Amino acid sequence: MNALLKRQLVKLPTHPGIYEFFSAQGKLLYVGKAKSLHSRVRSYFQAGATLSPAKQVMVSQVHHLQTTTVKNEVEALLLEGNLIKQHQPPYNVVLKDDKSWLYIAIDYRQPYPRVGLERRPSTRGVKYFGPYPAAATAHDSLKFLKKVLSLKTCANP
Repeated sequence: MNALLKRQLVKLPTHPGIYEFFSAQGKLLYVGKAKSLHSRVRSYFQAGATLSPAKQVMVSQVHHLQTTTVKNEVEALLLEGNLIKQHQPPYNVVLKDDKSWLYIAIDYRQPYPRVGLERRPSTRGVKYFGPYPAAATAHDSLKFLKKVLSLKTCANP
């Protein structure tokens, strides 16, 4: 964690509001809402925080943040939704659509392992790589792998 982010985490207000995480290049990564900005934002950066794999990747990319305080939780919810729809941050999957993260999956249960994309990894015998917050990146990566590794592209086993 860089010095700027450490200073920002110390100065967080306890009021309700929204928070925005940015990369070192200034790209908006995520927009969230909180009853207490101080508690919620700091929870991402605590040692031992229980975060999904995608959130772990996101937190590792956060360079700085910005907060906006509001009067109550309802205002925070409305502002969060508007900002997500306006900016389409890559780690805000839920409010953009009903989809979840994409993973590249290699299914070893078949005589010739199948390589494809899946949204909800849970199958045994399948090796997953990801998550990919942007679907286009996952599709491009899979296309590249199939070309470079000469993977089969037919649907039949």
